[in-house]
Amino acid sequence: MKLLVELSRVKVDKNRIDNLLKLFFEKIFGLEGGVKNFIKRFFTKLEAAPVDTKKISKDGVLGQFDLWEWWSDSFSDEEKRYILERYNPFPGYPQEKSVLTHGSISIAHPRSFLSRIALWFNNVDGYSIALKFMNKAQEYPISDLSVLDYHFDCDERVMFYYRWRNEHEGALDSAIRACKEQIGIASDAAPACLEKFGMIPRHGGYDQLAIIYEKQGQLEEAIAICEQGRAQGWANDFDKRLARLNKKLAKLKDKK
Repeated sequence: MKLLVELSRVKVDKNRIDNLLKLFFEKIFGLEGGVKNFIKRFFTKLEAAPVDTKKISKDGVLGQFDLWEWWSDSFSDEEKRYILERYNPFPGYPQEKSVLTHGSISIAHPRSFLSRIALWFNNVDGYSIALKFMNKAQEYPISDLSVLDYHFDCDERVMFYYRWRNEHEGALDSAIRACKEQIGIASDAAPACLEKFGMIPRHGGYDQLAIIYEKQGQLEEAIAICEQGRAQGWANDFDKRLARLNKKLAKLKDKK
């Protein structure tokens, strides 16, 4: 307080005031360097802290599946903030909390959850992030999935990779592989869908592979898989596609 009293009495002497303020901050706050240092340190504390460290926690999906270390090693702090700010699959989740890092929700399998996050960021700005999630998802064995989970896992991979068929080498092959896997379990997935949902939905793998085969000029192969999917009862518009494919194939044969 004596310092403040002395400040109030002193004549306007810039150097004198600077020295007294410096002494004041050193005595009260234990800071060297006076006002400038105080201000600098004050605002430094307000800078964004790292999102996390390699912490051991059971919070969020990262904790549930022991993914904290992978999260810390795979993403920069900037990427982590980008993910946490944009990934919000549950609008009712507590404000400023993420299902990834906070709380506890029931997740059947990490492979399914991670591949869905990959689709969330499957755009030009988020591709590098999306690919990390998709690659991590595929480290978990398919054998752990139920037939329905496997069916939808294939759907997610088809959507993810086909999006980048023209931009990234191997993406089209990965999409075709996922289509064929999904078609390979279609005879088991159809009754499973009927039992769980009361209906058999559209089949993404049949549609996408038929499109790919048609673009590649493999019309007979496209026709064959459409006929197979129709026989299994999937809700795709096979009749319309088959009519077009058969007409196209007939024209090619007429030209020969």
